[in-house]
Amino acid sequence: MIKNPFQRETIGAILLVCALLTSVLPEPAAARAIESEISDLGTHIEDVAKPSAVNGSGNGAGKSEFIATPIPIINPTVGTGLAGVGAYLFTIDAGSQSSFVGVGGGYTDNGSWAFGAAQSIYLEQDRYIIDVKLGYAAAVYDFFGVGSDAGETGSAISLEQNVWATIVGGKVRLAPSIYLGSRLWFYDIDTIVPLTQLGTLFPSLDPTEFSMHNMGISLLGDFDTRDNRFDTTSGTLASVAVHYGVSDIGDRFDFKFDYQKVEINITKYMALPDDSTLALRASGCGVWGQPPLFDLCLFGAKSDLRGYVIGQYRDRSMFATQAEYRRDLFWKIGMVAFVGVGGVAEDMSSFSWDQLLPSVGAGIRVNLSEKFGVNFGMDYAHGRDSDAIYFRIGEAF
Repeated sequence: MIKNPFQRETIGAILLVCALLTSVLPEPAAARAIESEISDLGTHIEDVAKPSAVNGSGNGAGKSEFIATPIPIINPTVGTGLAGVGAYLFTIDAGSQSSFVGVGGGYTDNGSWAFGAAQSIYLEQDRYIIDVKLGYAAAVYDFFGVGSDAGETGSAISLEQNVWATIVGGKVRLAPSIYLGSRLWFYDIDTIVPLTQLGTLFPSLDPTEFSMHNMGISLLGDFDTRDNRFDTTSGTLASVAVHYGVSDIGDRFDFKFDYQKVEINITKYMALPDDSTLALRASGCGVWGQPPLFDLCLFGAKSDLRGYVIGQYRDRSMFATQAEYRRDLFWKIGMVAFVGVGGVAEDMSSFSWDQLLPSVGAGIRVNLSEKFGVNFGMDYAHGRDSDAIYFRIGEAF
């Protein structure tokens, strides 16, 4: 939906906006997937608005710039479509990264569409970050049920889901590579459920489980030593998020949390000879208590792993590991090859070898900006019983 960094380098700014936005707009295989993308909107914009991370220099106070651009969408979950973004970038104090206010929206050919607005403020040389994000998504997607067996069967019902999202949060830098913070979130979810199909395929589910007012608080931690946020060749990015949620607020005012969710992502980048890089990523998710269906762990979200429809495999526990080899070939052309494996289960002790979900694929890259290290890419991925083609600006992780 929106993003970008810098002063007068408008072309570089537009490329960066593209890089962030492509991963933000509709990927609604499930309600939570959409909400997650809306939440990530501001996060991705933050990444773009960091000149010090790209060229090693901060912005002077008072400098500003406006950027806008259309973005094509090609994704196996929501199909093909078009998005548009615009952002106003400015600096509040010398030494801080660019703050921004942005808006954007998009539509895909399966009838899904979304729009949103976000603001991120950087203060005191980036020591403090304040985020506000608002968004709406109307998603058309398939619901496959819960568990590895349900996903493997492939039987699904089509849902039409409307989600309003409000997210307010902030982070404090405790050390050069360490941020801690928190986030408050509220989702208003209304879903049209085909009752006959629901009763036939998923008789144990109540239609009321698909619509609710959901809120909670998240505790966040990041460790980031990457040399570049877009063309990363070395360093580590580790993040942990602990979510405490209320499944349905209703008339409740007891402030008791119904469920807890923990998400951990660790990515390691290693420079190799011949202008190549090896990226290793491990992700884990666990949910306890009484979570809503949309806030279970969703396999395939956030590029973990490619080749699967987001939400086809969902459960209380999930893991995904993958490795990607990236290499520059000639001129502005490069390639990637990736392999990974993961799975979902009711709990961490229930994973089985015969239900593991593999992923393998390759892709082509064309460098759009040598200065900012932004690539255009197209990937082909093969999953357990599915294939997918991805268009992207920027890397999967």
